Amino acid sequence: MTTVFVVASAKAKVGKEEQLERALKAMVGPTRAEPGCELYELYTAEKPGVFFFYERWAHRDALKEHTQTAHYKKLEESLPQLLEGEFSVHILTPASV
Repeated sequence: MTTVFVVASAKAKVGKEEQLERALKAMVGPTRAEPGCELYELYTAEKPGVFFFYERWAHRDALKEHTQTAHYKKLEESLPQLLEGEFSVHILTPASV
């Protein structure tokens, strides 16, 4: 199985920056404890209210299982009231050099 890399981003609605940050931070501990999670880091951008996850999963099945967890579902339910735009998820493949 192949390692999977993910970059996900979220931009908070005006006035919802702190709520979104709390919701995203709540994902870190439980996600890091999941089988197959090799790296799960939350970053803030220079622009307030913009956040990025950088993730590395042992294989695609582990990432798929992540999307079925209770903490992921809880975040998913809260996002519409917190986000400006969509929660953007990009699965990355190393480029040949």
